[in-house]
Amino acid sequence: MKIEASSKLSLPELEAALHRLQDAGPQPTDIWLARDVGTKFFVHSRLLSLMATASRNGPVTIVDWAASFPENWDKTFPTSIPALAALSYAERIINAKKEESPRSAESLRMAIERRGGDVLDDSEARAQAFCAFDAAERRQPLALASAHNKVHFQSLFVKRLQTAFNKDGSYPDLFRNDPELQLADLIYELWENGFQHGSLSRENKPIPGLRILYVRRIIGESKQSLVNRAEGFPELKQYFESTLRDGTLRRLYEVAISDQGLGIVERFLATRPELRDDPSFGKTPSNIVNTIIDRALSSKVNQPGSGHGVRKALETIRDLGGFVSLRTGPLWLYSSPAAEQQGGKKTHGFTPVAFAGDLASVAGTHFNILIQAP
Repeated sequence: MKIEASSKLSLPELEAALHRLQDAGPQPTDIWLARDVGTKFFVHSRLLSLMATASRNGPVTIVDWAASFPENWDKTFPTSIPALAALSYAERIINAKKEESPRSAESLRMAIERRGGDVLDDSEARAQAFCAFDAAERRQPLALASAHNKVHFQSLFVKRLQTAFNKDGSYPDLFRNDPELQLADLIYELWENGFQHGSLSRENKPIPGLRILYVRRIIGESKQSLVNRAEGFPELKQYFESTLRDGTLRRLYEVAISDQGLGIVERFLATRPELRDDPSFGKTPSNIVNTIIDRALSSKVNQPGSGHGVRKALETIRDLGGFVSLRTGPLWLYSSPAAEQQGGKKTHGFTPVAFAGDLASVAGTHFNILIQAP
């Protein structure tokens, strides 16, 4: 099966490709990957979910559209979410002439792990990623290994982002006040949840694959530019149109947190089978997700404090007026200030995205978050 990821890729096109994968069943997949897949929001993360899902059908080959690899390919390639996904899920990376990549995916993964799982895009100094390549054991990026609790994580993460984002001297006080400290807090909760639940099978064994934490700072874009980048996601376009004033935006943070696990509903029901037929969960998977979050339920039945982290993180995003897209299993949900009034009744839960047609099931759980800074 061949899937083309061009420079004009959109979320609806990726959803169509995921549906093709589901209908095709087990077979090899060739994904032709452009070096620049465009600037539309959340496309990079959806490509990750596509590669993870394709790898469960059979061998994945990533094909570079170009006829040859550049001389510094091993330095420039592994700095984006799709590239990290390729290193994790592809059996081969070749170019359009079917020539093998200059360095193996394994050697590039090892190089990233030696750097502590730290993947920094030096071209703009406005994006940073941490990743873990889980194998027989679950891994935490060594760059974050000293963060044993939320307070330590917040301090370490803020310091690293300050170093990464302020090389240009802009906003020297960036991380001394909210919402940046709150941003670090919610990131910790969602990342930790992925480590605790999103990397385990039904039998509580590690699932080989990629977990990623990505933060990007966007400065000085116009309202119209951001609306254009939301093309293919009407609910996100509505968020920008209803929350942004005309002119330029001072700061916007984009956060992506992904794992390759069972997905929220499947993981929960696999570990808490006694709740499978509980009528209070509602009849749809989206109802179940909202109930799990609202009631702070957890797969850890013997740990009463578990389950509150995700709810607190989502409450923080809501308090900051942020937007959340959640893709997990056969669900695509979102949370937005623009969606909190429905039929005169205020709701704080996730709402299904109004997508035309059925959604295919994806591997893992993928949070995409946008938060505007004053």
